[in-house]
Amino acid sequence: MTPDEAAQRAKTTRWSIMRAVKSHALRGTQDNHKRWHISPDDLAMWMAARAPTERTLSAHKSVTVEDVAGAQSAQELVAQVEALTIKLASAEDALGRERETVTDLRGRLDRSEAERQGVQRELQEARREATEQMATILRQIVTPAPALEPAQEQRGLWARLRRIGA
Repeated sequence: MTPDEAAQRAKTTRWSIMRAVKSHALRGTQDNHKRWHISPDDLAMWMAARAPTERTLSAHKSVTVEDVAGAQSAQELVAQVEALTIKLASAEDALGRERETVTDLRGRLDRSEAERQGVQRELQEARREATEQMATILRQIVTPAPALEPAQEQRGLWARLRRIGA
């Protein structure tokens, strides 16, 4: 089936189907004419695994007075209320999971920020130490070495012996 047909069957948009295909959440094949095809089995597996927070056309449909008036029996009304109750519980569960995800991501962000600041302090300390070492080396290169005392004149053995005897 085409992405449009898959979108109608899944009660969602073609864009959602194509986004799922591109992210490899839904398996689709492309023929030689660059047209996408999706097998009904793959679509059914994707629909079953899909998060309840994902938008669907049916999720945005609200029950109107006309729907209630058009209901043929109280059993249909009870079924609609039960379906809406299930959707509400699913949405509340999804909201709880999303809140947990946000809390987790905030914690990760805080930890990574603290780690980044620590690394930045270490880098500044390393730069300061390297600058001090380079300054010390430059001072040694630029500062002339102290002058050595003139070496005493080396005399031969007989000259030294004469001096001792004199």
